[in-house]
Amino acid sequence: HFEVKHNDVVSFSLSGIPKVGKPITAKVDKMIFPDLLGNETIYWQAPFINGTGQSISTTPRVAGIFPIKCSINKRKGISQNVTVVEAKITEGFWNDFGGSEISRAKWQQTVDYCIKGENIEGEKIELHIYDDDNPPNDDDFAYSNTENNKVIVGTNNKGYTFHSIELNDTIKD
Repeated sequence: HFEVKHNDVVSFSLSGIPKVGKPITAKVDKMIFPDLLGNETIYWQAPFINGTGQSISTTPRVAGIFPIKCSINKRKGISQNVTVVEAKITEGFWNDFGGSEISRAKWQQTVDYCIKGENIEGEKIELHIYDDDNPPNDDDFAYSNTENNKVIVGTNNKGYTFHSIELNDTIKD
């Protein structure tokens, strides 16, 4: 049995989990024939990826499920639905080192701020704390992990990320 076929894309993959605001690359993994002829072009079509070439990079701006089609010379090609996720913090609370949630602490005490979220694994988190000691008009800036050269990196969706803060005179003033 002998057949004459046009070349086309059989499969493609994405670099990592597509996430809002994070660059991602789509790359052809397999074609019917491994090499392109001079008159063959690979086309990418999607709400957030449009262009040509063996691979294409983009940064998704919204979360959702989106179809991506990759083909040679606009033939049938291959289509995949891709889920773009968004990192979000879903829970945050103060904790003492005994593992109990707290609503008060004393000066010079070290406490943890616990953060849980969806799709935050590997994300750098900025924590800004304000002292509201004279409502409604007295929100004083008290602490920022970035200004103190502390990096907070999110963990997987089942775990908590912890950040220790000493309630010292710097925060008090």
